Amino acid sequence: MKAGKFFQHLRHLQKKEMTRFCAFAASPYFNKHSELRRLIQYCGEIYPGFEGPLIEKTQVYREIFGDSPFDEGKLAPLLTYAQRLLESFITQEQFGRDPFFQALFLLKGIRNKNLYALYEKRHLNAREALGDHLESTFDTLFKGCLLDREALEYRNQTEQHQDEGFFEAKQLNLDHFFILEKLRDACEVQVRQKMLRTGVELHFLAPILKAIETDPGRYLGVPAIEAYYRTYMLLSGGDLRIYHEARAALVRNEAYFSHADLILMYNYLMNYCIGRINQGETLFLEEVLSLYQIQLDKGLLLEDGILSEWDYKNIVTTGIRLGHLDWTLGFIETYKDHLNPDAMDNAYRFNLAACCYAMGQYERVLDLLIQVEYSDLRYSLGAKALLLRTYYDLEAYEALFSLADAFRQYLQRNDLLADARRTGYHNLVKFTRKAAQLRCRLAYLKPEKAAAEYQRIKEAVEGAPDIFNRGWLEEKLDELKACLVMDRSR
Repeated sequence: MKAGKFFQHLRHLQKKEMTRFCAFAASPYFNKHSELRRLIQYCGEIYPGFEGPLIEKTQVYREIFGDSPFDEGKLAPLLTYAQRLLESFITQEQFGRDPFFQALFLLKGIRNKNLYALYEKRHLNAREALGDHLESTFDTLFKGCLLDREALEYRNQTEQHQDEGFFEAKQLNLDHFFILEKLRDACEVQVRQKMLRTGVELHFLAPILKAIETDPGRYLGVPAIEAYYRTYMLLSGGDLRIYHEARAALVRNEAYFSHADLILMYNYLMNYCIGRINQGETLFLEEVLSLYQIQLDKGLLLEDGILSEWDYKNIVTTGIRLGHLDWTLGFIETYKDHLNPDAMDNAYRFNLAACCYAMGQYERVLDLLIQVEYSDLRYSLGAKALLLRTYYDLEAYEALFSLADAFRQYLQRNDLLADARRTGYHNLVKFTRKAAQLRCRLAYLKPEKAAAEYQRIKEAVEGAPDIFNRGWLEEKLDELKACLVMDRSR
């Protein structure tokens, strides 16, 4: 029997962290238990091999207690203590990475020891550590509130009641923190409500908005508050003017945002643009591509140097829709090496095939799609749809009809597909097949019959609510109509 979750948790430690954990456990300040020290030492010796016989209970027991008979009652509490020691180590590691909280807790300790002269000096150091933007960022606002509260404790303890200016500054700092946090939550709720049915009620939001509108100079002078306020106004139903105000506010004040918050803010702008695109306002495609380019330039889309394969695909799709094919091709090649190695080949070939299709290089599309592995549902659907369109443009009707039958069966058998998605692809297959059947029979049909058949397809497409690649299909129907007109004129 394995020795439990403690060893599973150790697998998440990097080698340097494991070394520090062993040193932590060996310190009598943190751990006076000799058998526990031996257990952690053993863990360091077998790292990272926390599996198999090495973590069998009997083996772990032997390493700690020698050849004495196995006793579950001795081992179980030791593993519990080891887990607690690991949690203490993680806490200490996290605490050691935050100089501000070290300074804050030092102030508390100094104050409790009545070391007032030292307190004044260290408080000044902590205040300076927050920098010049105390009222500008979420992080410094939050820390500033904690520091103000600690300073108030010190003033009460030393009976310093004469400085009313301190209270005014503290209240302003607290107001700014509260307003910013409320606006952050309000933006998030606006986005979530478009995806989920949420009953979250944001108390005090209305008074906050009114206060900002009544005295914008007092609140919009705080960079993060201005950016979040304008973003909230955008997400709650703003127009194109408000979009540009929100974007400008973010660009103007982005120095006051953490890396994580900056990513979030650009995501809000992206969500707004995508929503407008979904309503048929294609002018926002240029905005989406512009936002993607900004995020690429700032490294916001890279996590540890890795670009998500789905961001990669979305950028390619946007570039293709805008007709920026040279730029898109350059992007595909430039960022190929930033993809996760496990997804690189599939993502690269699929997106290059999509770009080649837009460039009319149909034979190359077929060569690339043959190399795409269909293990991922999204690639499987996207590749099949792209292949269907390519066969249509190549007038490879037998291949198209065969693929259409296989695609239809795939959609019927796949239980993971949402109904709307299944319907969208099913309609693409059905109407592409009908258009292809008409096109390959045009030479043998009377003009009246061909026109009547075309009209039935056209009306069915217009009446179908869900069709993937609807724009492409409508374009092909327009081409088909042109062929009908040409035949009549002969």
